[in-house]
Amino acid sequence: MEFSQSAEQRQELRLTQEVLQSIEILAMTADELRQRIEVEYLENPALEIEEGEFETGASLRREMAGEGENVRAGEESLYDVLLSQAGVAFRQPEELRIARFLIGCIDGSGYLAISLSDAAEALEVPEEAVLSVLQRIWHFDPMGVGARDLKECLLLQAREKGATELVCRLIDSHLEDLAQGRIPAIAKALGVTAKEVQETADFLRTLSPRPGAAYGEGEPVGLIPDIRVQETPSGAAIELLSAGVPSLRLAEGAKARLPDAAAQAYMSERVRSARWLIQAIDQRQATLRRIVEAVLSRQPGLLSRGRAALRPMGMAEVAEAADVHESTVSRAVRGKYIEFPWGVLPLRSFFTAELSGGTSAAAAKAAIRRLVGEEDAKKPLSDSALAERLAEEGIKLSRRAVAKYREQMGIPAAAKRKRY
Repeated sequence: MEFSQSAEQRQELRLTQEVLQSIEILAMTADELRQRIEVEYLENPALEIEEGEFETGASLRREMAGEGENVRAGEESLYDVLLSQAGVAFRQPEELRIARFLIGCIDGSGYLAISLSDAAEALEVPEEAVLSVLQRIWHFDPMGVGARDLKECLLLQAREKGATELVCRLIDSHLEDLAQGRIPAIAKALGVTAKEVQETADFLRTLSPRPGAAYGEGEPVGLIPDIRVQETPSGAAIELLSAGVPSLRLAEGAKARLPDAAAQAYMSERVRSARWLIQAIDQRQATLRRIVEAVLSRQPGLLSRGRAALRPMGMAEVAEAADVHESTVSRAVRGKYIEFPWGVLPLRSFFTAELSGGTSAAAAKAAIRRLVGEEDAKKPLSDSALAERLAEEGIKLSRRAVAKYREQMGIPAAAKRKRY
């Protein structure tokens, strides 16, 4: 009787550990899951990866056997160059995690291809923490890398080269005039001679508008989507993408009986562990699909109209529709991306608070971006004017709220958007 009770306790502990593993896998990003699979594949002889899907596992095995030297060939990508610098510049694990993500979101030209607010949402950290890390990346080689637009890119390079105040003023306010060759007009506006402007223009030509172009292209990893949604005649089609995560199966012969009892016990445990991992990954995919289906059913205009159609929606609402706990939704959307025909966004960004009038923050931001895009460049809309236009569309925001959202999206103030 005592033996039976002891066996039951061990079974309950094992079940708890496996449930915890399933929860952990659900919360993993694609990159984290890929790394987890690498480790399990190397350690568990009962696991096998679908042929041709996963070169990294084979490479790791060669390295462990002492055959992995000089595996990399060809030109280093911008991603590799920046990642090697990040390993030296960032010693705190959390800062390095943020840096790796941001570097993965830098495109081949060297520009950051994600807003600070979206990066903060995806990483679940304050926006200030993301900005702090980005500002240190700005000092990496090549100069100007990580900038969010051309102006910022040139200013970063100019300051690294110890440029004069005149250079910075010209970049900040007169790039368009310079492109049009309006040297006299610039000189008059800045209160300097045309010769000084010309010399400054000559200096600007030594800067690179595409600091990353000198390196190999290398695919950015930060924005690889986990889910793709497309419109079909029968409705929304949801596709779960592998995002570099291979398919697993039990290795051939793993279930064969072994003559040695200890070896048989070991292999049986490895088979059980492999099956549980495969099941946890399948459950992760199924849970993600149910959550995305629940999101789309509550956002009928999202597929065709983009974030402007996003209505307020909480995780509790989606959890009820997907028949899961709210904490499951929170874990499942962590670090996951969804691709629509109009763009790729963090899945977490679709859970937004309700503003006055029943509008979501995401929809308000989309409306601000649209209004700025439609404005007369010679008479850009002030924050107060934007608030008035939004009110006409039923979106009630204060001037300060408009300014906050505008800054989060990286849109300059009206004075800086004005063109002459």
